[in-house]
This record gives sequence, structure tokens and C-alpha cells, in this order.
Amino acid sequence: MTPAICIIVQGAQAPAFANQTLRSFEILRNVSERQALERARADCFLWMTGGRELRPQAFEECLWGLQAHEWVTWADTGAAPPPSVRQAAGPLGVTRSTLATSEARRTGAVCRLPWKCRPAPARGGARGAADEGLSQKSAAKPEDDPPRADSGPRQHLRNAGLLSPGAWLRHPLRCAARLLPLRFKQSVNRWAGRGVFDLSYYLQFRPRSVLIDGGMIEPLEYSVPRADGRRRIALCTPHLGFGGAESALLEIARQFDRSRFELFLTATGSSDRRLLPRWREAVDHIHDLRQLLPEERVAGALYSMAVNWKWDGLVAQNTPLAYSPLPALKEKLPGLRVIDIVHDTDEEGNFFAALDAGDWIDRRVAVSEKGRRRLIDMAVDEDRIRLIRNGVDLEQLKPGPRGHDRGPARIVFAGRLIERKRPLLLLDIDRELQRDPPAEPYEFIVAGDGPLLSALRSKIQSGRRQGRFRLLGHVEPLSAVLGGAAALIVTSSGAGLPLVILEALAMEAPVISSRVGAVEEAVRPDCGILVENDGQEAETFADAIRELLSDSRRRREMGRAGRALVERNHDLRRAQAGYRRLIEEVFIDKSRVS
Repeated sequence: MTPAICIIVQGAQAPAFANQTLRSFEILRNVSERQALERARADCFLWMTGGRELRPQAFEECLWGLQAHEWVTWADTGAAPPPSVRQAAGPLGVTRSTLATSEARRTGAVCRLPWKCRPAPARGGARGAADEGLSQKSAAKPEDDPPRADSGPRQHLRNAGLLSPGAWLRHPLRCAARLLPLRFKQSVNRWAGRGVFDLSYYLQFRPRSVLIDGGMIEPLEYSVPRADGRRRIALCTPHLGFGGAESALLEIARQFDRSRFELFLTATGSSDRRLLPRWREAVDHIHDLRQLLPEERVAGALYSMAVNWKWDGLVAQNTPLAYSPLPALKEKLPGLRVIDIVHDTDEEGNFFAALDAGDWIDRRVAVSEKGRRRLIDMAVDEDRIRLIRNGVDLEQLKPGPRGHDRGPARIVFAGRLIERKRPLLLLDIDRELQRDPPAEPYEFIVAGDGPLLSALRSKIQSGRRQGRFRLLGHVEPLSAVLGGAAALIVTSSGAGLPLVILEALAMEAPVISSRVGAVEEAVRPDCGILVENDGQEAETFADAIRELLSDSRRRREMGRAGRALVERNHDLRRAQAGYRRLIEEVFIDKSRVS
């Protein structure tokens, strides 16, 4: 197999590479750019200076970044492109075509990774001997490339069976469609979000390629040997930041026995990495794919990673890009077991994203009874559904002293400031409240950040509402603002059963929420108020706030009822036990997976 990447080492001191996850590489020492181009067989290069060890995924990150960029740099390697690769401040990834370009013309797209490439200086001796062994292993004779469907106009016509008059007479439309370029068909499929053109015909001419998301991809091939007997499980999520779904997936990861499982986390669209320190404690490997690749290449990258690492299992949640490779993955890795975590129950969420992949999913986990019923209504086999309600830590979330008699009553909004959560609706609610002020003074406490933060702040200032709004940004833990709150307000246009609702109820804070998703399973009349999404939400939310602020006794009763409900149905210990049973059933006891 041709090496996936060539490592150019400059200087007398050679770093150790035995820690690298990617083992398909070749090493050249103290060579010029011209010599590197002549001697190397790989198309990707990592130009290095100094002898410091790299973080374990550096080679893999470089390889993936160079699939869509000319250069790859890390936070600690300086700017790129540099005047010369020899003048780079640290490891620098570069494509063969870019390396071959004259220095004066060197430019191009740069993948700038926000994390560091090199860990702290390694303790212990050098591992040069192991590196040399890897280098020799990667020097195997490259395989010949198979013939391609687009190797020439006449060859294309012959491959497509279009030189036969009989084919045109029998199937004129199919023959006409085959005249269209493959790239055009793939573009149409991506634009339509489905397979308008069937591309399976081309697979006979591209045996290494697979069909994913209506397009053909040729997977990257590189060696990742299995270091021990642990089973490899990947957890796939859109984000590395904070959110109820992300927190639930993190709790699932913590239930795996790390002596038996090697865990991977893959994020497909992350723009927030604040959960990263916790994930580093819970998993062995983290791939933040959107930092490395454009969105249209993420599904193909997931497929390649799964095949190269030989994943034994996949746990996906709210991740459409993880569902599209499943048919091809199950064919390539028949032993792969797949779990899908269903949080949303509304059409505007990701509830339906995995329905087309249902034949390749072994277990569906619903976090609410409504989610379970929706799966059954969508013809999902009931035997494959497991109900594991989200849980919260009741020891950490204990009601605090109430401070309603000191200062305004606090109405808390907690969550990402995005369109779906409708934080700007708070302004309309405040306007309605000012038309008929409640018996008790109030203030909105906004705990969260996101793309709508600047718009919210601007409207608060222009409307002279500063005395009734406090923007705290991201707050952790939320118990700091939920303790003693008059109410939690949830204005979302779509949701499953937000974890923040359970946290508020555990803190004995009543909840006023839009009637969305499965919220009604926790926000019952004795512990909260539901608001219909009927175009009159601002007025209804305002009425609910007035109602609560006029009756402190009712607020206390609601708080106690909410705490009791969470203790009955949403104790974190019960959820953890459910996760462990699921792991045993799907990833250990194969006889129970149908």
C-alpha cells in the first residue's frame, strides 16, 4: 500500500513517532523539497523541524486537512504559507502539488487548526528504532490503480455501454443519462439531498469507491493497528459544546468500561468546544471533523475513519451526516453495531434524519415516551426501541434558599441563543408585561451565548430595558442561577425534553414552556405552565408570569411537585443503569442484537 503521508525530518534530532495513531507513513531525513518530491511516494507531506514529539493524532489530522487544503497548520506552528517550508515555526502540512510550486507563487487555502500540534516535552527515552521499523513497513510496493470510468471520452462510452446501437434502442433514457458527466450527477444528488441519479453503475469501474449521500467517494486508506483487545466504539455528535443532548451523550460515554472499550468521539459540525476537557477524560480519541474538512466531505471522512480504525460500534445522536454512510459501512463492516439516540420529536429537529437508515440501526433509544411512540408510528420495530429517560444528578441539584423577598423575582432563560430557542421572544414578553405590570417586580436572567447575543443586547439597550434584563453569558453550573428562581422560561419552537427543564424542576423552580416536543411529560399542571405556539405566545407567556408572581404559595407548591416528579422519573442513577444495560446488550452480548 502506498504510504498515506511522508514525514520530512530536518535536523540532527529525530522525534519519536511510535505514539501516532496513523501508522501508514514513510520518513525522509534532511532532504530538500526537490529531493522529497523525487523520493516520496505519498501525496501528503508533514514538514518537521526539531525533535519534539507530536500529539498522537497529528499525522491523521494533517492527512485529513490536506484533503481540502494546500496547507495545514496548528495553533503553535505559526502562520502559513511561510516564505519557505524550511522557515516554518513548527510542523507544517503541505500537498505534493503545493510543494512542487515555486516559492514565489506559493499560496493557497490553509487549514488552521485551533489546537496545538505538540504536547509537553515527552519524558523517557527515544523510540527511534520503532520509527525506523514503521518507515520500512510503509515502504511496500504501491498497488496499481484500477481503471477509472472517466479515463477518456471513448473509454467512457465503452464503459457506459453506449457504443452498442442495441442499448440505445432498448433503453434510450438510461443511455442518455449516462452521457451526463459523473460530477454533474453527483452535484445534482447533493443539491437534491437524495439519489436523483443512480450512481451504482460506476462502482464496477471504481472498485475502491462507495456511494454515500448520492455521491461517489474514494475512501482514504491508512493503517491503524489495534493496540489491545478492546472493542472500538465511536460516538458521533454535531457539537463539542454545551447542550442537553451533548451532556446526555457524555454520560453514556462515562458508562463504558474503558478496560474493555476504546472510545472515539467524532463531531460533525462543532463551533463550540467548551465540553472538550470533559470529553478528553471520557474518551480515547477526539476527531473534530469540521475543523479539518468542509461539510460535504464529512460523511465520507466518517466512513474512511470507521473502516481504517475498524470500529465495532457507533452511537449517533442528532447527526444526519453520521446516518448517510451507514449502508456502505454495514456492508464493509458487517459486525458493526449501531445505536441511535432520539432526542427530538418535532419535524424541524433531527427526528426524521435517521429514518431512511433504519435498516442499518440496531437499537433506537428514545429519551421520552413521546419519542418512543413516534418511532413506533413511523414503523420502527418496537423490539429495537429502548426507552431511557434523561436523568439529572439529584445530589448536585438541591433546592437553595429563596430570595424573592430581596430584589426582583428572577425569570431565568438558559440555553444557546439561536433561532430555534427564540431568545428574542423575551423582548415581546417583556413588552406585554409592561402594559400590565405584575404584582412583584421581575428581571429576566439570560444564561447563555450564541449568534443572537449581539442582537438581543442591542435591542435591550435601544428599548431601555437594561434594568429588567441581565445577560450573564455561559453559566456553569446552571444551579447557580436556577436556585431561588421564580421560574424557568423556555421559549423554543422545537425540542425534545430539554435537560434544563429537569434541572430547574430538581431545583424546585416552576417551568413556563412552549408546548413542544415531549416537554409535557415533565411540565405538568402541578409544576409548570405550558404555552401553545399559536402566534399569541408573547401574551400567553406574560399572563403565565403574572400568574406565578402573584402567588408565592403556588410557586412553592409547584417547586415541591417538580422535585418529586424528577425524583420519580429522572434520577441520573436510573439513566446510567439503563445505559449500562444497553451497552451490554448491543456491544457485548451479540446474541441479543437482531
